[in-house]
Amino acid sequence: MKNSALFVLCALLTACGGSDDNKTTNQTTIQSYTITTNVEGEGQLQPTSLVLKQGESGTFELQPEQGYQVASVEGCNGTYSNNIYTIENAAQSCQVTAKFEARAINVTFKSDEYISLYADQNDYVYGDSVVINYELSSGYLLNEITGCNGALNDELYKVDALTTDCQITATTLPTSQLFSGEDEAQVNVTVLDGKGSILSSSKGVIEPSNPKLPALNSSLEFERDLLAVDIATEAGQTIELQIAYENSLPTQFTYQKLIDQQWQALDQENVAVSEDRLTLTLTLTDGGAGDSDGVINGVIKDPGGPAVVKMHTVTINQSAGGAITPESLAVAHGDTALFTISTDAGYTLESVTGCNGNLNGTSYQTAAITQNCEISAEYSLTSFLVTAQAGEGGQISPLEQLASYGDTLRFTVTADDDQNIESVQGCNGSLAGNIYTTGVITGECEVRATFDPQIVLVTAQAGMGGSISPMSQELNIGQQASLIVTPNEGYSIANVTGCSGSLNGNTYTTSAVTANCQVQASFSIDSYTLSASAGEGGTVNPATQNVNHGSSAQITITPNEGYSIDGVTGCSGSLNGNTYTTSAVTANCQVQASFSINSYTVSSSAGEGGAVSPATQSVNHGSSAQITITPKEGYSIDAVTGCSGSLNGNTYTTGAVTANCQVQASFSINSYTVSASAGEGGAVTPTAQSVNYGSSAQVSVTTDEGYMIERVYGCEGGLVESVFTTGLITSQCTVTAEFKIIPKAPTISAQASVQSITVSWDSLDNIAGYTLYYATSEAITPDNYNDFGGVKVEFDTSTTTHELTNLQSNTTYYIIMTSHITGTESDVSNKLAITTQINITMPLNDTGITWCADDSNNNLDCPVTGYEGQDAEHGRDAKAKAGTLKKVGGGNAGFDLTKLDVNGNDLPESATTWSCVRDNHTGLIWEVKTDDGGLHDKNDRYNWYNPNSNSNGGSPGYQDYGGDICYGYDVNNEASYCNTFAYVERVNIQSLCGASDWRMPTRLELMGIVDNGTKNPAIDTQYFPQTRSSLFWSSSPYAEIIYGAWSVDFGHGIVRYVFKDDGFHVRLVRARP
Repeated sequence: MKNSALFVLCALLTACGGSDDNKTTNQTTIQSYTITTNVEGEGQLQPTSLVLKQGESGTFELQPEQGYQVASVEGCNGTYSNNIYTIENAAQSCQVTAKFEARAINVTFKSDEYISLYADQNDYVYGDSVVINYELSSGYLLNEITGCNGALNDELYKVDALTTDCQITATTLPTSQLFSGEDEAQVNVTVLDGKGSILSSSKGVIEPSNPKLPALNSSLEFERDLLAVDIATEAGQTIELQIAYENSLPTQFTYQKLIDQQWQALDQENVAVSEDRLTLTLTLTDGGAGDSDGVINGVIKDPGGPAVVKMHTVTINQSAGGAITPESLAVAHGDTALFTISTDAGYTLESVTGCNGNLNGTSYQTAAITQNCEISAEYSLTSFLVTAQAGEGGQISPLEQLASYGDTLRFTVTADDDQNIESVQGCNGSLAGNIYTTGVITGECEVRATFDPQIVLVTAQAGMGGSISPMSQELNIGQQASLIVTPNEGYSIANVTGCSGSLNGNTYTTSAVTANCQVQASFSIDSYTLSASAGEGGTVNPATQNVNHGSSAQITITPNEGYSIDGVTGCSGSLNGNTYTTSAVTANCQVQASFSINSYTVSSSAGEGGAVSPATQSVNHGSSAQITITPKEGYSIDAVTGCSGSLNGNTYTTGAVTANCQVQASFSINSYTVSASAGEGGAVTPTAQSVNYGSSAQVSVTTDEGYMIERVYGCEGGLVESVFTTGLITSQCTVTAEFKIIPKAPTISAQASVQSITVSWDSLDNIAGYTLYYATSEAITPDNYNDFGGVKVEFDTSTTTHELTNLQSNTTYYIIMTSHITGTESDVSNKLAITTQINITMPLNDTGITWCADDSNNNLDCPVTGYEGQDAEHGRDAKAKAGTLKKVGGGNAGFDLTKLDVNGNDLPESATTWSCVRDNHTGLIWEVKTDDGGLHDKNDRYNWYNPNSNSNGGSPGYQDYGGDICYGYDVNNEASYCNTFAYVERVNIQSLCGASDWRMPTRLELMGIVDNGTKNPAIDTQYFPQTRSSLFWSSSPYAEIIYGAWSVDFGHGIVRYVFKDDGFHVRLVRARP
């Protein structure tokens, strides 16, 4: 800044004259003012100062330096226009201040869509430097950056000094590009590893027929369109160019490149093909292999493409009579081809032509193939002589015929009058009527016909009762036939007729047979006399009868009243009821019948409740029987029926028995009355019921509200739940029910200290006492407490509180209680899960307060008169303020803290990056929160969750209640859930500060880092930065509410319980190793 000031010393001039009573002298003084200047920035005010008389005007010219402009000018009530500042009517000394500022430079940016430019600042002024960083899209390289007289240096574009408005322009080139041909086939070209980019001068896909391209070797041809790509790279660089086709590459090919206007094949070591033959990778070098211009200039030129040996097709023109194989063949330019000629049966090869070839046996060898060509062959059909011959007894015609291969021929066969055609054979033919047709003629052959004399047929038929043999026979005309006639057993020959024959014994002989005829034989059956007789007691009918041979006869056997058939014999028969049927009768025979008097079975049966004896007995016709009837215990005879009998006492006598009969006895069961009565407190139903002997009865027992069943007795029964079932009833009896009052379950509460828990419960009426159970297992019941090492304590009704002593500190105990009366125990009370307090043996930090207060002021120096003995006057905080506290590290007031690196090593107090903090007084090591959005981010929150039933206060909390409120949350991964348990696991896996024993702090441990000398947050932020003024979870559950846990509010250092489903912050701790 340039300052100038002009100080002018003005003398006050006065004129002194003598005394003259008749003359007066007047003197006037004109005031002058100094106008000074003050300049800020690069520029000048000219002149640097002015002296103006009162009322005069003056001007200053503002002269900015190059690149600067007038920012403002003020003072002395002047006006500014076009670099001239004018002061009018000077009235006092004053100062004009001019400010100059660098002129703003407008820097604009232009780039394609594949590069982003980032300037080092938003606005520029004259003389500023510019640093431009850039970011490329994947698949693109920088082409150039220009403008503002800058230069690219180490991937930064720098402008030393701006002097005028300008534009910075950036362009890119792709490392990969998709080209399309006229047939819409696409080729994707990529420069691998970012070693080059594709220039816009690339022509892409071009056709091999392009007239500007030289001809390819006559034996080769391009099997697809060519690719012309220009690649920008570093001078002399070797790159890999990947070309991806839509269609597979041929198995054999060379990659041709245009070098010096001639097609040259790339070495195979520079060409790689993918397994699926869709991708080709070329190794190209600027100025070397594969560079069409052959110059080391940072550009690799094309074109090129895969070429294959030119192929020609030899086709076959097949004709009837034979075949040429193969039917077609692809042949490389200049090669020959070999074909095989085969001739069908019945044909002869005449000639083979085409492709300038030569026939050698069955092989046809072409000349060198230079274009597509065709091979054909001609064949001729073979002829054969077929002859015919007839045996004695007929003729065949014609006797010979000429046939071509594959023809069929017909011959006529004629037999003489007394002859038949016996057979026609030869030339694989068949006879239909008298026409014989050969099979397909494949060579010379002969047809032969034979004949035999005509015959007549003599048949025979036999009626029932015999047979005739043979049943049929063939004879030459004029011969005689003999037949044997045989009657069946029991039959005789009745008559034989036909064919003009005669019977002699069993032989029937025909006359000479001149035509077909039949012989018939008939037979008659034999008959016998059958007689029957009866013994005493019955009759038979009929006494005699005639029976045909083989038939059976029936005789009715009738016993007299009171008799039965004893036996029937003779004629090999069988008895069915009163009918006797003989077997087949083959001679005269006799039947005899005998009889016996009847006896009957008297059977007896008893219904339920008794017995009869005997159960069965045999009684002769007309006699009577006796049966003894015996009822079971508890039963009486109800009725006895059957066999027309009568009951006398226990004896039942039948009437005269004339048939089988049955006696039936029934019994009735005895019944008794079962009564029921109930005492005070309940009822029974029914109060009376009739029950059969030996049955049991059920009585339902109900209790009034507040009562329970004490006992139910009588009738030798038992109670199951609310139903009393008697024993077996054998006489009248009574059931009696008695009731008693139900003891209520008490409600308990408890308060824990370090090694004791005080349990309280409400007082109950109508009970005899209380029983308390406690153990460290949540599964405790009055029945199993001893299994878990639990304790049982009994109390009378005068006690309603009890202290459990000698307990383990920091241990969760489960407590239940029952009441009882006259041996009956109530249901279990509410179950308490309460944790004894931690027996703290570690040193405690001070509060961090180093000032004192009175009734109306704080932040006062200590001590304060009348308010002595305040917190700040004692302990570590007081020593720290007095300068007598020795510390290992740093920290506010009495806190002694050391920063730790990622491996847990000590860092100096001046370190700007650290991961953990060690409290040198308590020995605890604490997690440090971050602001990087990672695992330890200050904004992350968690639900309270502890699945360990021994330390969670009776409720594990919530595993996934808040959802996505912390880093890395994934609903499908329990390990990422935002709860305190999962967070501890994740931090230990990470090995924060080289340790894997991180845990949740207890309530007292977390209170130990609260700095009550500050707030929002109430912690030393020089060591614990990024601490939210909010609630942080402790591991301590809230004893009175199982769904609550303790937290510390680091806004003001307040400790309070909150519900476990809330989402709060977490700071982990571990013990010093």
